[in-house]
Amino acid sequence: INLLSPDRIRGEITTILSSRNPGIGIALLAELGLWKWIFIEMAENPDKSGWENKISSIERGFLLGLPQNAMWALILLPYRAPNPEELKLISEIIARLKFSGKDARAIRDLCESVSDAARFEKLDAERSIRLADAPNLEIVKKIVSLRYPDSDFETLLARRFPALGAKNYLAGEELQNALSGAEGEIIREIILSLRERELSGKIRSADFARKFIAEKLRKSERKIERKILR
Repeated sequence: INLLSPDRIRGEITTILSSRNPGIGIALLAELGLWKWIFIEMAENPDKSGWENKISSIERGFLLGLPQNAMWALILLPYRAPNPEELKLISEIIARLKFSGKDARAIRDLCESVSDAARFEKLDAERSIRLADAPNLEIVKKIVSLRYPDSDFETLLARRFPALGAKNYLAGEELQNALSGAEGEIIREIILSLRERELSGKIRSADFARKFIAEKLRKSERKIERKILR
């Protein structure tokens, strides 16, 4: 196995993941002693209880028709939600196996999103909104349900953002006009607050969005004035 090129190893595993019983194929890698040499940076112990979950999640992922990058995420994700150090190791595996830039980004994004989803209750507003608006959210939900079946991510997500999927009521030139006169960090804070209220269902029209921004700008101006007077 050490004589094979990274492209060949990646290709063979991709073939396994595309087969009718990918979980069996991955289990055989462990039984034959190859798993630890392929995933050197983060070789999980097949004797651990989490291993069976990995195998079954790969089998069920195939039956659900998950895309190839999602199947790779199921292989790389550890038995519990990855911490920052483990996400770094996952990135190292992806780099060593020489994925294309597009696939590498997609797999990393999925693993990072799954990590955030598993810790959703502890996420700050910015990260939770980014996850709620992620284009791959539906795939993330499926991966979380397969890999971490005890997670209550979907319940927490619906509770925090009951209007999940709500559109941005102001965008492009309209948003720029509404924010006219604001600068830097103030713009970022207003956009973040606006999106949080859109996803929460508190703002449901462009007019309400404009009024919200105008009020935020007025408060910001008064705050600056008070600082100057001091």
